[in-house]
Amino acid sequence: MVKKKPLIKRIKWPGWVVLLLIAGLIGTGMVKWLTPVSGKSSSAPYLYFQEETEEADTYTLSISTASMDEKEQNETVQAWTRQEKEDFLSQVEKHKEKLGDGRRAHLTIEVDAKKGRGDTYSFIFRSHTRIKDGDADSNVRVFTLNQENQLVKLTKMLDNPEAVKGIQNNVKKQLKKENAEEEALKAVINRPDDWNWTIQDKDLTAYFNPEDLGMGKGGFVQVDVPLERVLSYTDSGEKVVALTFDDGPNRKVTPEVLDILKQHNAKATFFMMGEQVDKYPDLAKRVAEEGHEIGNHTDQHKDLTKIGMPAVKNEMQASRKKISDVTGQQPSVFRPPYGAVNDTVEEAARHFGSSVVLWSVDSHDWKTRDPEAVNKVIEKEVVPGSIVLLHDVHKETAEALPTLLDYLEKEGYQFVTVSELLSVQG
Repeated sequence: MVKKKPLIKRIKWPGWVVLLLIAGLIGTGMVKWLTPVSGKSSSAPYLYFQEETEEADTYTLSISTASMDEKEQNETVQAWTRQEKEDFLSQVEKHKEKLGDGRRAHLTIEVDAKKGRGDTYSFIFRSHTRIKDGDADSNVRVFTLNQENQLVKLTKMLDNPEAVKGIQNNVKKQLKKENAEEEALKAVINRPDDWNWTIQDKDLTAYFNPEDLGMGKGGFVQVDVPLERVLSYTDSGEKVVALTFDDGPNRKVTPEVLDILKQHNAKATFFMMGEQVDKYPDLAKRVAEEGHEIGNHTDQHKDLTKIGMPAVKNEMQASRKKISDVTGQQPSVFRPPYGAVNDTVEEAARHFGSSVVLWSVDSHDWKTRDPEAVNKVIEKEVVPGSIVLLHDVHKETAEALPTLLDYLEKEGYQFVTVSELLSVQG
């Protein structure tokens, strides 16, 4: 997901930072406050925050920054802040004839500290400048460090070339939608260790300055990539992918899909509708007997976000019972129809002890009904750890499957169920 960030944002300080203010008058015609802020956090034990503000006839600035005990890394962080300030003051000098008499340039630098995955934490610096009316710009710089205050490279953090490649492809695709210039985009994508990034519980977030993408000045671009596109290998180091089939079982298509999967010794997850299990109990039973996982896809495929909690639970429970009675499997994974989720749906899933599972690659088999198009989409978007959405109710999906499985096997993928994939990814 790509987000364009506004130029101006209220400064947010982490709750564990204790602010101490020291005010003083320095110089003639200029008031400058320096606020050394020291505080220690369990997630970042050697961080010291400070704030600096200045007001002059031609400009104002408000700079929030951070320092640490590690000299080398501290200098790297401070050097960026100094450079932003120097560039701003240079622009003020350049346009000084147009400033003054109430017209002032503005610089704001804000810093946010976030605890990341594992033992990492990040300083996220955002710089916003306005030299004159209509001439605004922003910049972002992220320093991700470990508990020893050492800068962490993204490729080192992932420690997996296939995962890095998958992230690069995903980010490139999203930035193309923002009209990034082709050559500039290529240069940026090929240098992942130069990215500004953080890894939180669910997402890898990368921040890009628009000028680096050939997009001119403006708000910085934020790209969020689900961690399922990052976490990629089993403990044995093998690539895995979860194929999922929705809306069945279907009398004509499901048997063909099962035959093809069996030829490739591939396991998959079938998200079944209760009313279809009622129609074709023998097919549902065969899916279970051949070692595939069965997930709950409700009884009648209603949009659960448009009905109340009692009706949502009835849809889930009816399907669960039919699946369990026929196959002996009690579904532990649940996929809401249309991928439509809200708080009610999530609460109902928790009530039944089920994980809500969507997908990271949509084959669009339901839309294109074209085997070649289905394979093209998946081959382009699949990365280790992907959950692929297919439907065992369209004959074109079954027609696409042999070529798809051949391709994935050639690329070194192993086929796992959704529950196995979730177990791998923790």
